Amino acid sequence: MSSRILGLDIRNHGIFVVVVHTGLKTQRVEAHFEVPLTGQGEFKDQLSVAVSEIVERVDTRDVFCQVALPSDWIVYRNVTVPIKGRGKIRQILPYELEPSLAQPIEGFTFDFKVAATIEPGNESHLVVSGVEIVHLQTCLDVLKEAKIDPDLITAGSSVLAGCLSKVIDLAAQTALVSMGKRTCDIYLLLAGQIGMARTFRLPSGERSDTGMIGAYLNQTILAFEERFNLEFDPETVYLNQVETSSQNDTIIDLKENNGYQVEIVDLAAAAGMPVHPDTATWHPQRMNNALALCLARIRNVKTFNFRRGEYGKRLFLAEWQAPLLKVAILAGVVLMLGVLSLVIDGYYTRKNLNRLDQQIVAVFSSTFPEVHRIVDPLQQMRVKIQEEKKKSTPIAGVNRDVLMIDMLNDISRLIPKSIDVTLTGMSFGVENMILSGHAGQFKMVNDIRALLEKADWVDAAIISSANQSKSGRQVDFKIKLVFSKGAVHQNV
Repeated sequence: MSSRILGLDIRNHGIFVVVVHTGLKTQRVEAHFEVPLTGQGEFKDQLSVAVSEIVERVDTRDVFCQVALPSDWIVYRNVTVPIKGRGKIRQILPYELEPSLAQPIEGFTFDFKVAATIEPGNESHLVVSGVEIVHLQTCLDVLKEAKIDPDLITAGSSVLAGCLSKVIDLAAQTALVSMGKRTCDIYLLLAGQIGMARTFRLPSGERSDTGMIGAYLNQTILAFEERFNLEFDPETVYLNQVETSSQNDTIIDLKENNGYQVEIVDLAAAAGMPVHPDTATWHPQRMNNALALCLARIRNVKTFNFRRGEYGKRLFLAEWQAPLLKVAILAGVVLMLGVLSLVIDGYYTRKNLNRLDQQIVAVFSSTFPEVHRIVDPLQQMRVKIQEEKKKSTPIAGVNRDVLMIDMLNDISRLIPKSIDVTLTGMSFGVENMILSGHAGQFKMVNDIRALLEKADWVDAAIISSANQSKSGRQVDFKIKLVFSKGAVHQNV
């Protein structure tokens, strides 16, 4: 199923826009452009005008929207807490952050990432990103007026830092320097994950500020090493600079003055993302962050997201409305087929039951022809069988209070396995029964007699005969077991 993703990289001077079309096997940049923030009024008014122009140029229906807020709105902090579990961390996070903020904590909303690549021990090392609620609400209000409901609202260039490991084989320690017109974002990456983030505001926004980037990077590395007692030496510093005119000065500062290996970021090339040929000239340094917003959804990049809690996306099922409708229709069809199957199975089951009933009636009639009124043939047959059982005489015409199976059980139980004996016959009389068999020795025959005499239903055990067999290897015997009075009586 194809979809379209709209990335809006909001800066103080404009919005960089990238639209990516995704299919089952391909993704491509469908459109990209910059809308400057100009005109009279406050920032909200300028943003509203720019968003309206975007809506005119891009069909925003059925798109997934991802937004990055201006870097100078963002604060980053590193926090260590003695607990684990995201729910518990969110509860105590405001209290941990409050001492480090110049403004009241109530005016901010936060999100965090656990720096899993830093040895946690029994603690959780967090990289926290925050934005003032008034700025976030301004962005949400403007987008709502344009009928855009973003799924992700993230912090500055943090999404670009998160995407690098998805498209580039990063070293264990690297850094991203992302420069705008007024700010410089620095992200220290450990195994592709953000370990520390800082935003520096450029004093003048002029070209001369590029000479300070190396100092900002060194300050961030020093802060990291002091906090975690872990040496950080980035193998490569990746550079993304919106104003490419001063890019060479930045590279000189980082490479020649500070000794870092520098590589320019071209996210589209690294991700193998083709750009539609009918669009304007692609400027990687300007569009990298907006493209990263789109890639974050495609590559499932976990980044900061301020759309949580009170500011969360309330209609989160809207994007699944069409698929859910198809699933509901399919489920309805399956349900109807299931009901139809039950009806057909019921019909054939009733047909089989009728056939079986007819067979039972036929068997009953042939077995008991004297019965002419047949209502419930199965139950009537059970009753007739019980009646016949009562009329029948047990073996040898006797009726025993002790069941035959109990007698056999006692015989088996009383004769131990250590005695070499094989029972070959058993005959019942009115008052006794005779056991025939073979034993290994004459003494065993006498032992068997003594053991069987212990049975409750035996009054006496008598050896009727005990003779050496023709082979001379065993003794053939017969033992008469006289029934106790009351155990067996004549049927009357």
